[in-house]
Amino acid sequence: MACVAHIRRKFVDIHASQGSSVAGEAIQRIAKHYEIEKEVRGKSPSQRFC
Repeated sequence: MACVAHIRRKFVDIHASQGSSVAGEAIQRIAKHYEIEKEVRGKSPSQRFC
């Protein structure tokens, strides 16, 4: 997800400067991925799969 941080930053910049709803949606979707990553961090592959 580290590379996604760079992409997210661009969306944040666009959303802040233009109020783009598409950028806002992208930020929300990326946040969901971060939540999932946080939940599975440190778990075995079989635990992550379920």
